[in-house]
Amino acid sequence: MSKVVEESVLKNMAFLIKMLEKEWEVSKESIKTVFISVDEAARVKSNLSSMIQVNTGVLNSNGMTFKECMMINRENYALLRITKKIVTAIEKAEQDETDEFAITLDKEELKLYKELFDKKN
Repeated sequence: MSKVVEESVLKNMAFLIKMLEKEWEVSKESIKTVFISVDEAARVKSNLSSMIQVNTGVLNSNGMTFKECMMINRENYALLRITKKIVTAIEKAEQDETDEFAITLDKEELKLYKELFDKKN
């Protein structure tokens, strides 16, 4: 492959990944509302953070295919979306002085949420 073609392919791949990341940052249609107590929120955030760190460690290791890397990146974006929703909801719950808050999850977020907390409980 010529250097010009290789550079073009790399630029196109970088563009594609950037576009995918923009898409992954946005939640899709909400399908489920999950209620979390303010007391439980710290544990939930900690578990989400741990999962993101594990995924990041896996990404930093060698021997993964491009497809595997992209799947883990997508999962991390979903975990980050959940985390953002929780942080925002905690702040609102503290302002409102409530003991519980609700977050809405899309299909992908719900799947990860269930996987993470079914393992931990």
